[in-house]
Order: sequence, then C-alpha cells, then structure tokens
Amino acid sequence: TPATRRAALERTLQTYFTRAHAAVCQLRLRPPELPNGAAPAIPRDPVDGLAGSYKWLAAEHTGLAVSLEQVWREGLGRLGQALTSLLADFFEVYVCWDEWEQTHEVALRAAGLAGDRHAEASLLRGLGDLRRCQDRLPEAVAHFTRSNAIFRELEDVPGEADSLTGLARTYR
Repeated sequence: TPATRRAALERTLQTYFTRAHAAVCQLRLRPPELPNGAAPAIPRDPVDGLAGSYKWLAAEHTGLAVSLEQVWREGLGRLGQALTSLLADFFEVYVCWDEWEQTHEVALRAAGLAGDRHAEASLLRGLGDLRRCQDRLPEAVAHFTRSNAIFRELEDVPGEADSLTGLARTYR
C-alpha cells in the first residue's frame, strides 16, 4: 500500500541519514539534531573513525543529495530539513558547491510549497553562506536579507541574529 511503501522508505532513509549524521560527527563538524530529537548512536569503531567517515561521506554525498530530493518529493520534510542542514557543513568544508546548491534549492522549493516559513528562512541563510563562499557577494547579501526578514516576521530572534551574522561575514 502507499502507506507501507512510505513507511519503508522513511525507515530506509532514516537509517542512511543516521549514518551520515554519525560520519559528520566523526569529522567534528556541527551536526544538527535528527528529527524527533533522536540522537543516533555514533560509532566509535577505530576501523571506521575519522578517515572512514570522510571516505564514506566522499563516496556517498552525491547519493545523499539524490535521496534528499526523494525525501522532499515524498513529503518527508522534517527528515529533509535535518539532512539539508547536516550536509551543508560537509559541502562547505569539502567544496561541494553543486550538491550544496542542489540540496538547498530543492528544499527551498519544497518549503515554499508547504508554507514552512521557518525552513524557508533557514534555507535562504544556507544559500547565503554558499554564495559568500563562492564570492558571489551580491547574491549572498540578498539571501541573508530575505532570511532575516522572514525570521523577523516569525519573531525568531536567534534566527535574525544568525542571518545578520552571515551578512556581517559577507562584508569582512
């Protein structure tokens, strides 16, 4: 049934994304919490370790980006939001501009369709970071400004401050 298929897909993707979360933790990047506050068990296997986590993410980041598109198509937005944020740090550190842009643009469209203004503001913030890293400063400023306006509208003071921090970094 469609419900069974969706549940199986969600379980599969959750497992895949939990592994991505663990790998990012091994790399000591800033992983966000997974949906529903579930903190995954982070493997500390010395065979896996730092090098194994990097190799896994380097091999799987494209597949994760494609899976993320499927997540948004299937309406699993909470899981998609977590993965989009999670991968942004990896994409920044390892200069995966295309995947960073792809995941954020897909997520931004889905957030717009769902009317999720908070997700929209967060994703615009992420796109601002991408454009800043690419030295496309006018676009970065536009994304940070739009993000800040939405956070202000939502009365999300930490979000506003985060957008302003991104904007300030653009002018350094």
